[in-house]
Amino acid sequence: MYEKSDNLKEKEIEWQRKLEELGEVGDALGEGIDERIKETVAAFNLAGFHTDSSCEGHLDWGTGAPWIGVEAAGEPEERFTGEKEVVEKIAKKAQNMLNEFYKDRNMSADSKLAIEGVGGGGVFRIHNGGEDYEVMLKNMPETQKNGLAERLQKHQAEMRAFGEFLKDKFFNS
Repeated sequence: MYEKSDNLKEKEIEWQRKLEELGEVGDALGEGIDERIKETVAAFNLAGFHTDSSCEGHLDWGTGAPWIGVEAAGEPEERFTGEKEVVEKIAKKAQNMLNEFYKDRNMSADSKLAIEGVGGGGVFRIHNGGEDYEVMLKNMPETQKNGLAERLQKHQAEMRAFGEFLKDKFFNS
């Protein structure tokens, strides 16, 4: 009979604890993490990326594509002093993960994940969706809204696939 290694058991416990922890997280409006992105956020966290915000993408508010905000938690000790360099280092690690993920994977430019906003402010985002991410739904032209439901599913599936990639790296490290 197959028995799980102690390391795998520990990883499964850590994974479940992270999901439980994220189940308690709320935003300024008292809303929790969107369900369709919660496991991906857990995978980001367990891959060493501290997330500060996220969105699964929506058809009725916000943006029409998912995104995750990553920050340099507690670094540097003094805000603004060396902040850009710290964030650039974390973004480089994230870019290396994306490069590995896309090594043998073809994806259209509108759904391919990208990093945006590296620099000051201590936060950057990983997102996809091209124009569906860039334009808030309330400002989105009707022509762009056509087909958004189908595109959003594609964007969400790509973000989930990256989350599964990170989860697999966590369990196999």
